[in-house]
Amino acid sequence: MTPMIKVFIQKKLFILLGMALLFSADHLVAQNKLKQAKKLYETQQYEAARALLEPMRAERENDTAVQSLLGSTYARLELWEQAADQVEGLVEAYPGNAEYQFRYGGALGLEAKNSNRFTALMMLDDVKYHLKKATQLDNNHINSRWALVQLYVELPTVIGGTKANAMKYAKQLANISPVDGALAKGFIERSLENYQKAEAYLQQAVDMGQSATTYTRLAELYEEMKRKSKALQTLEKGIAQTDDFDLKIKFARGAEKYQSKTRKALGYLKMLDKEKLTKVQKAKVKDCIQLLKR
Repeated sequence: MTPMIKVFIQKKLFILLGMALLFSADHLVAQNKLKQAKKLYETQQYEAARALLEPMRAERENDTAVQSLLGSTYARLELWEQAADQVEGLVEAYPGNAEYQFRYGGALGLEAKNSNRFTALMMLDDVKYHLKKATQLDNNHINSRWALVQLYVELPTVIGGTKANAMKYAKQLANISPVDGALAKGFIERSLENYQKAEAYLQQAVDMGQSATTYTRLAELYEEMKRKSKALQTLEKGIAQTDDFDLKIKFARGAEKYQSKTRKALGYLKMLDKEKLTKVQKAKVKDCIQLLKR
């Protein structure tokens, strides 16, 4: 090999190595930004996450992780059209993915809900198609069945909004998760103002689940029934069982609204470990304390 050829090969190798290092560096920077965006999303700082993700999405059109997280971020910001646009691409790329089908149908549904009646009616078939597709792809997909329960509860009767249609998916939920089944049936009965039946189902959900969600739904029913003391009592039991942050905030707001048990509400808030709270949670605590001290 002549010296000239050796020099030529060395230059080529140097260029290729440099390109590989630049690619690795760019990839590392992108991964770090994605991790940062995930952390912002998890701590409910959605606008900050959006600010990071949008330029990344423009630069990395085929990055599924960025596209998925940006779609979820838009959804948290209730930007349903943008959320649907992001998830539509995921559905096209992965039509057999139940979660993407659900997220697309859900985003379309909420976009339709915020549109005029004519547009909403035009979108309805697509909403139903993608939500039902998710249930067909995954026999245990809970969120898609919940979305269909809510859809059939909210739809007018003339376009399929019946208790029977909603109960069909509530029963499917019960087969997957008895707690979700009881919550769904309680939700349906509450929407029809069948409060005794709703209370029975939601109490059943509490007895089985003992979760923050079950206590919240039962307390919300009591609020709707104007049973203020029962609502606060249910939240107290939930706090004792779960020590859940959101239950404490809900209790504090209820205490202030009903001017009852305000001292206990302040006690819950003051005992929180501030070091473990997110920025959003700290703001909620501050607002509640100010309301209770007025």
